[in-house]
Amino acid sequence: MRGAARRALFAIARSLHHLPYFRGRNRLFTIALRLAQRLGPPVIVEVDGFSLQLDLRDGLCRGVWAQGTFPQGQTLQGLCEPGDVVVDVGANIGYMALIAARAVGPNGRVVAIEPAQRSFALLETNVARNFPDRIVAVRAACDEADGTATLFVSEYSEEHNSLRPEPVLGGIHEEVVPARSLRSLCGELQIHPDVVKIDVEGAEWPVLKGLLGDDPPPPRTLLVEAYEPNTRGFGYLPSSMCGWLRGRGYRISLSRDSEEFSYSDARADGPLLHDVVALLDERAT
Repeated sequence: MRGAARRALFAIARSLHHLPYFRGRNRLFTIALRLAQRLGPPVIVEVDGFSLQLDLRDGLCRGVWAQGTFPQGQTLQGLCEPGDVVVDVGANIGYMALIAARAVGPNGRVVAIEPAQRSFALLETNVARNFPDRIVAVRAACDEADGTATLFVSEYSEEHNSLRPEPVLGGIHEEVVPARSLRSLCGELQIHPDVVKIDVEGAEWPVLKGLLGDDPPPPRTLLVEAYEPNTRGFGYLPSSMCGWLRGRGYRISLSRDSEEFSYSDARADGPLLHDVVALLDERAT
């Protein structure tokens, strides 16, 4: 009986997802999936060749269940090379870390960093299901310096978790978590990253400041979210961060989801940017 009810709820959610939008559709979709999850074992899906465990209480996981893909991963995959060391800051449930682990191959290494308790538990599970020998999961928030931080966790979707108490749909709760600078953490792990991906809801520049110093050598490639409504909460604009990166020897281009991006220099002074690709100029090394 429970299995039949669960299958029916999943079918209802799938139908709702494909219907044209109407008031209340998303709420019904959410209720159906949350109820379905309660009626059976953990929800496992196959996405881009990976086996992912999801928690359908979370909006990002519900999106993965419905869409079955993360187009943003194509950009990261194109930036990684076999044997690279990759650091994923804001790893959430681990999909981008898995993309990186596949791209770097058996001789590469990935460090996946996620502060939120529920997302980190899924991250550890998904690492164990896919690339346990290539990925190290670290529970921490990244910041300019080591210490502790208050993480404001979205009750609706943990992709909106932030170190600033921004109002979000569904409300928030607080978690006190370790804060690490990337320079300190990488030194502790004895790694020198080639590629660093940062998606931390506005705190990207403080994370970069905690990474880029005079020693050790800077990463070859950075993939950084730069979304002005989030960065304003931290007192800066994406254009200022991009100018700072240029001053440290990086060439900047823009990437939006799975669209093609160019390695040529691009202006970054528009009001809304999504992902910045920063490539270290060989003349600066």
